[in-house]
Amino acid sequence: MPENTRKSLRPVLVVSLALNMLFIGLLAALLLAGPDSGLPSLRHPPAGPLGAALNPHRLRQVLPESARPVLDATLAEHEPGIRAHVDALMAARRETAEVIAAEPFDRERLQTALARLLVLEDAVSASAQAMIVDLLGRLSPADRATVAGLAQPPAPPREERQQ
Repeated sequence: MPENTRKSLRPVLVVSLALNMLFIGLLAALLLAGPDSGLPSLRHPPAGPLGAALNPHRLRQVLPESARPVLDATLAEHEPGIRAHVDALMAARRETAEVIAAEPFDRERLQTALARLLVLEDAVSASAQAMIVDLLGRLSPADRATVAGLAQPPAPPREERQQ
């Protein structure tokens, strides 16, 4: 490999290594975070519409067969809007990665890209919440009660209850 190619790849490799280390650190923090740490935790996932508790797969597991057509119809109606927001978010994440790797480092451009990510993340959340509200409005009271059970925070692990 020519020397000038090696030199031009060095910043890309350093940025890649830094991003990988950041990701590993974030993953470790999420795995080790306790329920009172103020951090989201993989061991103690948030409950409710903003958390993982009301995702379509989980809803399909707990709702009775009679509610599946309502769930499927609601998902089909909202999926294009949610998908559009998710696609825009993924594109913005790729653009943000390019800004991070760009030389020279441009602080303002990165701040703009990160602000755009926040807006797009909010749009994804809002569209998912709109789908959940629509679904809950279509379900029977008994089915809504079942879904409400998913939104309850999980009991702390046994070792934390004993402390």
